[in-house]
Amino acid sequence: KMQDEKTKLQYGLSKSVKYGAYISFSVMILLIIIADSIIPLLYGERWGESIPYFRLLCLGGLMSTINCINTNTIMSLGKGKVYFVLQLSKRIIGIGMIIYGMQYGVIGMIIGVISIYYIAFIINGIVIGKLVGYNLIKQLKDIIPSVLLFGMIGVSVYYFSNDFFDNLYVVIILRIILYISLSVIFSKLFKFEQYTLFNKILKENAWKIISKFYKHN
Repeated sequence: KMQDEKTKLQYGLSKSVKYGAYISFSVMILLIIIADSIIPLLYGERWGESIPYFRLLCLGGLMSTINCINTNTIMSLGKGKVYFVLQLSKRIIGIGMIIYGMQYGVIGMIIGVISIYYIAFIINGIVIGKLVGYNLIKQLKDIIPSVLLFGMIGVSVYYFSNDFFDNLYVVIILRIILYISLSVIFSKLFKFEQYTLFNKILKENAWKIISKFYKHN
């Protein structure tokens, strides 16, 4: 019975990681490819130097959802002491990474911040592996398909649209449309279960909203 519960927990956690990776990676990679257009558009050309920093922070943000899922799982298992030691260890390592990175300027400090997310992912993966058997390798297997999907789409869209237009509005709109369209096409083509579920939820909610709209009118 205990083994059955462990298996169910692994299955649920695997689903959460898959869906979390699909959402967070799709959003963060989209932000990375439109950063060089949307930042100057919103804040002016003088903020152009912040674009590399923003992109680096987005790379760190890729893992934030996965880390939240892992730490919440540890808490839900009633492992308060493990959670406390884990968080304390990550904070100490994080402070050390930031202090070390500061020697190399702003970029170094940001890379130090980013490294915290990935170190936390590794530590969380090891702990979760010991607690429920859903180890780092299994998590990577669930995450890598989303990395490859949105990474390749992001690179393709960015370089395809890079030299075509000078108008920032056109570039942003073109990149967003291409990115979403290709994401839908390839998610269908490679049968991503995350897309199937989100598409179903979107259709159901859209139908409810339309129905409510017509009732009130």
